[in-house]
Amino acid sequence: MVESAFGILAARFRIMKTPIIAHVSRTEDYVLACCILHNYIINEDGSKRYIPHGFADEEGPNGEVILGAYREEVGPNEGKRYI
Repeated sequence: MVESAFGILAARFRIMKTPIIAHVSRTEDYVLACCILHNYIINEDGSKRYIPHGFADEEGPNGEVILGAYREEVGPNEGKRYI
């Protein structure tokens, strides 16, 4: 669930796609602002356009994980920093 939620954030908010270069306290503010906007949009929109069916990970009829379409927008390595 956490991976899916963060993936949706990264797909919807460009700042979440790359490492945030800022002071830690400012970075926390950016992430918090994205989370607040994310929740606000879901509450106002009913999530039908913001998170359409199949966009987030879902549980299949046999308990298997059906991967969401947000993964195509984010990509496997976006947001990861290798040293």
